[in-house]
Amino acid sequence: MAIARLGKLSFEFEEEELECENLPEISSEDAKAVLFKTQDVFSKLGIDVYLAYGTLLGAVRDQAIIPGDLDVDVFVKDEKKMFQHLHEIEECGLKLIRALNNTYSFRLNNNPNCFIDVYIMKPTVSIWGLYCYSLEIMMVPKKYLQDGEMVFMGRTFKCPKNPERILKFWYGNTWNVPIDKNDKAYTYDVPTHYYYAKYLLQAKIKMRSLIGDRFYDAVKSILGKQK
Repeated sequence: MAIARLGKLSFEFEEEELECENLPEISSEDAKAVLFKTQDVFSKLGIDVYLAYGTLLGAVRDQAIIPGDLDVDVFVKDEKKMFQHLHEIEECGLKLIRALNNTYSFRLNNNPNCFIDVYIMKPTVSIWGLYCYSLEIMMVPKKYLQDGEMVFMGRTFKCPKNPERILKFWYGNTWNVPIDKNDKAYTYDVPTHYYYAKYLLQAKIKMRSLIGDRFYDAVKSILGKQK
């Protein structure tokens, strides 16, 4: 068993390993089922669900789930409310199987090929917070995350306003041209935060692991006093 935590809240769940290379493609029927179920359950709890990433790309570009996709992607803005209702969400058939990096993965009715990633969008207390929101662990400009709506699979869903703009931010100028999913990797992040996390932050983590938390904090305190 694993334990998800949010502040003083905690939730025990059965964690599953989700390795992309071992996951089957999700069918259009399964994708529709888990997406509709998530919208229904979350709406009853007063939580808006927004299309995101590959699911939004398919909805705008193809008006369908992208062939070869492995799951459904959405985001929510009220993590605390969702966390407080995880028991009810599970009772409705959405089983929590992973909670990591501001992402919650749910499986529908124990279907081994049918799950959805629910990402968290929230303000960030950092220099990027001046113009970005945190989505998952990425920094996305606020101007791309204004509320909008679109019809997908016969239903109206929340999504970023003028979704073509955020799709261009995520997937580049050729976002509307289908490519093999293995041909290119995307960062989904503003460049300054991407390189900070990739190089400077990782260097800090490595240094801390080498010299120990106590010594690292002592050095950081001394350097801070010298400024």
